Amino acid sequence: MQVAFAQPNLTDADLRGLSLEDANLSGANLSRTMLYWAHLERADLTGAILYGADLTDANLDGVIGADFTGALNVPANYLKD
Repeated sequence: MQVAFAQPNLTDADLRGLSLEDANLSGANLSRTMLYWAHLERADLTGAILYGADLTDANLDGVIGADFTGALNVPANYLKD
């Protein structure tokens, strides 16, 4: 089942450990959101604001369109050079 959010403002939300696989989070404001242990496999993060979001141990396999600039604890293999 695909979860879709219409450009939500999830600033400061606690989404620790949630299953957001295949979620459409395009354009979402995820500033300072706690996303550690979250399952974001194949989630669409195109245009999402991730500044200050904590991605400690989040599963980011297959994430679409994410710009992790300013996000915290992003695995090195997901960062742009």
